[in-house]
This record gives sequence, structure tokens and C-alpha cells, in this order.
Amino acid sequence: MVSDNSKAGKSGSVVLYVPSRSAGFDPETALRLIAQASEGMHRLEAWRQTIQIQANKLVYQVQREREAFAADIDALHYEIVVLRREVTELQAALTEARIAKDASAMQCEAARTRAADADRKTLAAEERAQTAEDWLVRLQGIISDEFSAS
Repeated sequence: MVSDNSKAGKSGSVVLYVPSRSAGFDPETALRLIAQASEGMHRLEAWRQTIQIQANKLVYQVQREREAFAADIDALHYEIVVLRREVTELQAALTEARIAKDASAMQCEAARTRAADADRKTLAAEERAQTAEDWLVRLQGIISDEFSAS
């Protein structure tokens, strides 16, 4: 007497034919068990090959992604170096601009001081000229009065 002790599983699963303990063991049953084991081994080998192909694809994909990531990292490092250089150059230019601005401010202040001095000197010269002109007019009046009286 022979019974099926396996439980139905997923589709495509191997159904193992196992005789009950009370049944005798005959060559036909042994051949069926060997055939089932062989079929199961073939299915497992096919499944292993399928899984191996998928695993190889995943490994290849991960390697490609690592290479892409490494390239991105290298590009970012290069960009950081370039940006740091630009920042350094901009800081130097800013320092030069501040120095030039301070020099220009000092030159402007010096020019304002010279202009103010020139204005004061001009005003003083105009005042002296006016005073001299006033004296000249007075002297001319005195001389004219002296000649008219004589």
C-alpha cells in the first residue's frame, strides 16, 4: 500500500511520493522515488541558475551604481576645489577693493582739505584785494582833494 505524505504547496513545487510504513518496499516504488528526486534536482538546478543570473545582474548593477556614485563624488570634490579657489580669489579681490576704497577716501579727504584751504586763501585774497581797492579809492580821493585844493 502506497500513500502520498506530501502537502500541496505552491505551483511547480515537487510532490514527493513516500510510501507508508506498512507498505512493502518494492523496486517500482524505488524507481519512482529516484525519478522524483532526479526531477527535483533538475528543478533546483534550473532555479539555482535563474537565481544566479539574477544575482549576477544585481551585482553588475550595484557595481555600475558604485562607479556612477564614485564619479559623482569625484565631480563634487572637483567642484568644491574650484569653488574654494573662487572664494579665495574673491576674498583677495574684495581686500584689494577695500584697500583701493580706503586710499580713494583718503585722497578725496585730502582733495577736500586742499579745496577748503584754497577757498580760504581765495577769500582772504579777495578780502585783501577789496581792502587794497578801498585804500586805493581813498587815496585817489585824498590826492584829488589835495590837487584840487592847491
